[in-house]
Amino acid sequence: MKTTFTLSLLLLISFLSFAQITITKSDIGSPDDTVRYSYAIFNNNSYQDSGANHTWDFSNLVAFKQKTSGYYGMSDVNLIYKLAFWGSANLASPRDDINMLGMSVTESYSFYDKSNSDLRIVGAGGNINGAPVPLAYDDDDIIYRFPMDYGDLDSSDSHYSQSLASVGYIEQDLHRVNEVDGWGTIITPHDTYQCLRLKSTVYQSDSVYITSSDLGLRLPQNYTEYIWLAKGMDFPVAYAKISLNIGFFTYIDDYIPFTSIDDSKQMNSNISISPNPSSDIVKISSSENSSNRNISIVDISGKVVYSNSFLGEELTINVKKWGSGMYFVIIRDDKEEERSKLIVR
Repeated sequence: MKTTFTLSLLLLISFLSFAQITITKSDIGSPDDTVRYSYAIFNNNSYQDSGANHTWDFSNLVAFKQKTSGYYGMSDVNLIYKLAFWGSANLASPRDDINMLGMSVTESYSFYDKSNSDLRIVGAGGNINGAPVPLAYDDDDIIYRFPMDYGDLDSSDSHYSQSLASVGYIEQDLHRVNEVDGWGTIITPHDTYQCLRLKSTVYQSDSVYITSSDLGLRLPQNYTEYIWLAKGMDFPVAYAKISLNIGFFTYIDDYIPFTSIDDSKQMNSNISISPNPSSDIVKISSSENSSNRNISIVDISGKVVYSNSFLGEELTINVKKWGSGMYFVIIRDDKEEERSKLIVR
């Protein structure tokens, strides 16, 4: 009888250890919480897998870049933002800089409201051509609803529009569909976690008009985010943002001295890029030949900055107006894909 009881207890403990979790407000970060993420390139499409008690194994990926992020309290931001989001936001998180159609957005933030029921973006703000501008949403972008459990499905619509004195006009419409489509274990190069997996499909349209140049642009930016959340971690333990079947895997990690990493392990292709680094004209060719190939160049956020057919001829691309940093050159056909890095200075 004692043996049977002990075996049953072990089986129960084993089951509970791998039972699905519930994500609540307490699992999301607070002011002054920070995180370090590593970026890696997928070597298959297993990030799309879903279901109950699933294991996502990304342990063999190699990081090529790191970035720190975190949350600020509203007391730490510009007075203009404090006033604009008074009573509606309790967290701020830095965003990447933007430079488009001559409009520069720097030192920018997303502003969040974290409550017992959800985490939502209530607005954004940044220095537009040097002046701080708050962008309050008419309708909020709901990132997570609490409590979050396997099988949950919800959606939200958000919008903002803002006239900018002597600069122009910006507007965004966004429709987000969230589905908690999996739970189980995720294994990253850093650690192993019990998690919920959230699939977030976003249909986004940005409009920009610049008065000085009389130029306007409407940009659809549809993408899918795969997000793995674990208890008490404050931030997603891993996520991927996929646009046009291109994206990167991002995961919580310790500091990595990249000078110690053999670059040949990160990229291996037949793509030739010259000069590299470059600040002007780049010539790209490949020793592989195919009549049905395409080339895409994406930045580290996964945004496609160049796309065209590629028939094996040498391409000449002007990168003079691109922002400095790392880009990825991706040449693919129906059977395989090659990747290489391009540095723009």
